[in-house]
Amino acid sequence: MGLFTQRPEEPAEWAGIPSEPARDETDAERLRAASVDPARLGPLDDSPAGSISIPIDAVTPPPSPASELDEAAAWLEQITRDPMADAVAGTVRVVAASEPQGRARYQECAVDLIADAAGVDAAAVATAVVLPRTVWPRVGDVLPARISVSDPQHLEVDWNALTRRR
Repeated sequence: MGLFTQRPEEPAEWAGIPSEPARDETDAERLRAASVDPARLGPLDDSPAGSISIPIDAVTPPPSPASELDEAAAWLEQITRDPMADAVAGTVRVVAASEPQGRARYQECAVDLIADAAGVDAAAVATAVVLPRTVWPRVGDVLPARISVSDPQHLEVDWNALTRRR
């Protein structure tokens, strides 16, 4: 016979130590034992109710990740002496564009642009870009660009704007 077995003379008795409960008390049983009398909660008649005021300090939202990313990119451009480190938003106007040659889908286009931005004198820029024939630039197109303040010959043109014009 083992240490914790039932004795033959008392088959209904639990085989544990007598001081242990047969099972743990459930949460529902604990709630019934701790029931609250609603009359002790306070008056439920027409007496005036009190109010509670909780002061809340103004919270400044954290900076958006895009602005932090832009700041980090600008800092990195300055450290690496990138010519676009001081670039500002502006526009370029197409004043001349070569014609597509042949039937190839993507071709090189030689374009002459006038770059213009706040704080930058308008400058003529000649460049070449590979584009699909379906979005070939036309004389007079105005496209968004980033233009270097220190050297307007350095610019980044948003050529995808050509796809949105149609």
